[in-house]
Amino acid sequence: MKRFGVHIACVGVFLLASLVAGCGTSGQKEGQVGIIGGGTVQKGDPVLAGASGYVGSAACRNCHPNQFDGWSKSLHNAPLKTVAELGEAIFVNDANKNGVNDFKENLDFNSASTDNIINATLKGLRPNAPMLSYTAGKFYIQLGPTGTKFEVQRTQGGNGLWKQRYHTKIGRGYYILPVQYNEKTNQYVNYNEGNWYLAGAPRFSGAYTDDNLMPLLNALNNGTDKKGTALSWENRCSGCHQTGMTLEAQTTNYAGTPVVEAVSGYSELNIGCEACHGPGAAHVASRNPSDIVNPKGFLALGVAGIRQANMVCGSCHSRGEGRVTLAGMSLDTEFPSRFGDGGEVEFPRPGANVVDNSAGNPFVNLNTASAYYGVVAVKGSTDPVVPSWYSDLYNGFGYTYNFPTYTASKQHHQQWTDLEQGPHGSDKAASDEVTCFSCHDPHKAAGDHQIRSTVTEDGVTINTQNDDDTLCLSCHAESGIFSSVTKVMVRSLGNGVVDPALSAAVTAHTHHPFDPTGTKASRCSGCHLPKTAQSAITKDL
Repeated sequence: MKRFGVHIACVGVFLLASLVAGCGTSGQKEGQVGIIGGGTVQKGDPVLAGASGYVGSAACRNCHPNQFDGWSKSLHNAPLKTVAELGEAIFVNDANKNGVNDFKENLDFNSASTDNIINATLKGLRPNAPMLSYTAGKFYIQLGPTGTKFEVQRTQGGNGLWKQRYHTKIGRGYYILPVQYNEKTNQYVNYNEGNWYLAGAPRFSGAYTDDNLMPLLNALNNGTDKKGTALSWENRCSGCHQTGMTLEAQTTNYAGTPVVEAVSGYSELNIGCEACHGPGAAHVASRNPSDIVNPKGFLALGVAGIRQANMVCGSCHSRGEGRVTLAGMSLDTEFPSRFGDGGEVEFPRPGANVVDNSAGNPFVNLNTASAYYGVVAVKGSTDPVVPSWYSDLYNGFGYTYNFPTYTASKQHHQQWTDLEQGPHGSDKAASDEVTCFSCHDPHKAAGDHQIRSTVTEDGVTINTQNDDDTLCLSCHAESGIFSSVTKVMVRSLGNGVVDPALSAAVTAHTHHPFDPTGTKASRCSGCHLPKTAQSAITKDL
């Protein structure tokens, strides 16, 4: 694989798809209507300049208004939210459901009144358990009565599906505080409390100032503790959450102590259009489809193209360790990255083979057990949606495609890993395969994991969703065990009409009465896509 000296982020929140990046800037001020959507594109506070060639998602709006509107309300635009840009509405932690976030109620986990809303680990930190507070427009988490009182400048999550975490800025980077709010149970749990506590006592007890805290964090960044500055958001998480990334280690003096920090740059705070379609400056200027990445364009290459299209999503929907250890860091990155020829940190272009070892420099290290998925001769493509750099970068993709084998996911963001091992994995004839975006729509508002609203098969357009089996049956009807089920029956099901023959066929397969939206016993995904990974709580979310 040819190396390239460009800083680029390639990201996804399960499953990305067609062309988003646009033609020209909007010339309008970004609105901030609600927490998600309304056209909001958060800029954050990057330390470095973002990667060259990135123009930001707002530049896509004029030419692609529908895609932009859907994306702006999607989970891709929702992971991080800043108090500075969106205000206090970003906080969803309201355990007693009285309409007031718990910071404003000065929630103290040392009090017995919180016994029913915190887990055993947080209780075990008493009398130094975290304390929430609000003063003069600022939100704080304090490590017990004598610990440091950290300001919360931004949140992670809080979109009604899983959880919310809280970030504090120290020096020129962010750190995730030890409190997590689980939205489904309205309860608090610990999050990596060992980074903040030692034997129940706060590791940090001084004033919330960079000069005080950065030398302490620096002291923990060593070969034994592997904490402190090594655990910053920038060093461990940023590559799969920001767009147009740049990353490097820099040394700054704090109260006379030189401290090495991981510092980053980006074009926008969250997962923007260019994270999946590549830098858009050339496309904005030329309006030429060949100057932007359209993951659908990869499909012209058959099985190898499906692999590439899925890796647009898979580079971040896996748990591979990045191959970069920044100078002075005791931990490596936890996102796809590698060093380029000039020593700079590189991120994969959309669709790049992040696991291929044939070039000797993959972007991630996955586990060493691998399954060979066959040889596919790829000689490039003349499809006009394929960028000019495609033939050099991807020629030969698929010759040695070794995908790591796992038993099952144990933690979140492993969807690509599971997909590759299942019956939809890209190891068979292209006509038998599906891509991530066959089932998911990245340009759709959040709420149902962005399941496609419609699927057209054999000329029949079906209204689809996961919860009534129409998504799966739109493809599986008229074949195999559902050969008696027609596309027209599934279309009727999408319109709320249950055909008796369809019901009988599903019941014969599941041995449960057809009731996917009620008992869920006959829901396809209940058995074929069981929740095996943990995200906040181990229950049906």
